[in-house]
Amino acid sequence: MKGIVKEDTESPRARIQMLASDYFSYLARAFPVMCASDEFHFMVRAEEACGYYDLLDNMDQDAIKECIRRLRDYSRDCERLLKDPVFRNVERRDVPLNILEDYIDLHLLLSSMSALRVEFEDKRSWSHNPLLYLKIGFVGVDHALGKPAESRREALDRAGKRLGALPILLEQAEANLRGIPDTYHRGALDMVADCLSYLDEITSAFSGHHDFARAAERAEQALNRFGAFLENGSPVREKPDVSAALLEKTLREHFQISMDIAEIMDVARTMHDENLSALLEIENRAGSGESWLDMYNAFSPCEVHSIETLELYRRENRRLREHFAARWRGIETDAPLSMVETPVYLGSIRGSASFSAAFSGDPREESLFYITTVPEDDADSERLRGRLHREFRFITAHETFPGHHLLDHSRRKIANPVRRQIESPLFYEGWATYAESLLIETGYVENDLERLVFHKRNLWRAARCIVDVGLTAGTMSVDESRRLLQSSGSSEREASAQIRRFRLNPGYQLCYTLGLHEIVKLRNSHDILLGSDRFHQLLLGGGEIPFSLIALRLNHFT
Repeated sequence: MKGIVKEDTESPRARIQMLASDYFSYLARAFPVMCASDEFHFMVRAEEACGYYDLLDNMDQDAIKECIRRLRDYSRDCERLLKDPVFRNVERRDVPLNILEDYIDLHLLLSSMSALRVEFEDKRSWSHNPLLYLKIGFVGVDHALGKPAESRREALDRAGKRLGALPILLEQAEANLRGIPDTYHRGALDMVADCLSYLDEITSAFSGHHDFARAAERAEQALNRFGAFLENGSPVREKPDVSAALLEKTLREHFQISMDIAEIMDVARTMHDENLSALLEIENRAGSGESWLDMYNAFSPCEVHSIETLELYRRENRRLREHFAARWRGIETDAPLSMVETPVYLGSIRGSASFSAAFSGDPREESLFYITTVPEDDADSERLRGRLHREFRFITAHETFPGHHLLDHSRRKIANPVRRQIESPLFYEGWATYAESLLIETGYVENDLERLVFHKRNLWRAARCIVDVGLTAGTMSVDESRRLLQSSGSSEREASAQIRRFRLNPGYQLCYTLGLHEIVKLRNSHDILLGSDRFHQLLLGGGEIPFSLIALRLNHFT
């Protein structure tokens, strides 16, 4: 493929729009499921994908090679455009805002292309991670059934087509997968079982629709064959698919952060120590002789005792919206959201509380807040229920308002199509973690036990960052990682499960602590000049752009 940008025939803005339009359109056609889901953090949210709810992503090796080829060409086009003389003095405060915004768009596009190249060309998860194919298949079917449709028949027809394409996708998986690491192998076997349960659910729900039922039956047969393929394969020795060098490449090219691994570890350790000190202060103030962890485990907010878990979180979301609506000027608080049980096919790969963003601008489409309620016979059910009820204020703030839900709604309202269709996991998780601190700052929670919960959560996240980076860089063992997580309040069983989940997506856990660090740094340097309301408006309204570019953009408004 030749570069699509015509040199010297159009303005920089027109060339950027042409490049972005072609980039988003290609990805929407090639990977409609991944584009429409936030399960795949490396992919763009190409809006055109809502026209392909009847198609699954093509993961044939030739299609992947074509994708890599195109990404290289798109990247070269971005780099060529960045050399335009119009961007020569872009860091000066007197540069016109439209030039700065074009410059930011190009860097955001380039960072997105870098994320995809790392995924397909460097990490090559398509060659060793069977979970990728299972997620594409079953997120795809769920979207076909649940995304806005003109009729139930339309939803069933497109879901039937995706179910009909599932055997081809799983055949592509078997052809592509070579040497599956043990963590992915075990995770995939668990997810196969969950997906079979999901197929049973939807087949029962739509048993009167014969074409759909036949497609579901063939999909079940294909899924059983894929499970047998996994059972018969011998997992390879555990090998992370992100090396220290590749992690630093991701930081440099995707996140466009100049920090190296050692500096990130310093940030995480500092945050860990600061939160541990805060916990010990609360422990000393209490004067009860109990440790901060004993105080945390004994804490049970009085209002949660008789309330069902989902209703508790629904009520808390309403309260948080009202609280911030009264304090934040110019920020919308009415985006639709439903709180539901985590879908069975996601049970083994999602945490106990997670967010699933709406994709399109269709007003019928809601974002979803997933809560996992644990069966009574689960060994850790009481512990998990205790955490969900003890931390419900901060979990709700993180996942809904003013966290992920507000951020995602704000992104989808941006007029600029580049900013509207690209997410950054560093900004995304950093903002949601920062959102929790706003409960303290705005006086929503004031007592020491609630503050203890806040600092315990940040201690745990800093530990996750240290573990994620340490395991990836090879500077920490699994045993050391487990002990650190246990010292942050997890049971041995929980710590082991967390490590397994972290290794399914290496390099992601650092986003919470590092993203928080970057947002706090920006606010400390701009809040006095802008004020907190204006700072938040500019941050949310500018899109999930690299933090160095946010600083440039904020400087323009000060």
